[in-house]
Amino acid sequence: MKKKSIKHNPAKAKATRESIKNVKKYVEEVLFDSSTTYQNRIIIKAQDIPMRFRKTYIDAMKGNTRAKAMKAFCNECMGFSGDECTSPTCPLFPYK
Repeated sequence: MKKKSIKHNPAKAKATRESIKNVKKYVEEVLFDSSTTYQNRIIIKAQDIPMRFRKTYIDAMKGNTRAKAMKAFCNECMGFSGDECTSPTCPLFPYK
């Protein structure tokens, strides 16, 4: 069986590099720009969080309760898997 040779496509490589540059520019402009409001940063980050955990994150960022903040931290730390934390080395573990 004959192997297919992969040919370098300069146009596609250039488009990929441009796409990466655009993403980096967006991140720098929006997430790290001091003129972007705190609320907008929360909204942007919340869009990347699964729906099941989004309300907890938004409530935590509003400063409603410490319990919600801790739960949001644990959710993010556990990769939004929904599993309970079993790490006794976590600084929040004694407060669960």
